[in-house]
Amino acid sequence: MLNDENPCIVMATSGMLEGGPSVEYFKELAPNPKNKIIFVSYQINGTLGRRVLDGNVSDVTMMDKSGKVKVVPVRCQTQKIDGFSGHSDFNQIMNFVAKVKPKRVLVNHGERSKSENVASSVYSRLKIRSSVPDNREILRLR
Repeated sequence: MLNDENPCIVMATSGMLEGGPSVEYFKELAPNPKNKIIFVSYQINGTLGRRVLDGNVSDVTMMDKSGKVKVVPVRCQTQKIDGFSGHSDFNQIMNFVAKVKPKRVLVNHGERSKSENVASSVYSRLKIRSSVPDNREILRLR
């Protein structure tokens, strides 16, 4: 999934690492000490997100896509950023993208029309290549 060695930022809904897209990214990112997972919202006690953030886990047992149990070593760095909402509005998202200045933006969370509006605005205002992938669409991140 994430085979490219170039730096990138993946913003995914957290689900406190209990569900959602972040779990799949976590499986790929966690083993590499060069990677960093940044938590921007509260992690409830007892969730995987909280245990990872607190540094209380070195290996995690998870299911892979085929339903087999897999041990995921947690070697990545972690950080918590306060003051950033997991429910940012349009202006907050646009300001964040403008500050980070990525080469490409993929919008993959929210109603399709609103996601398309964000992607279109990122391109028209900031001249950054952006798109809204279809469900189950496979993309090469380059």
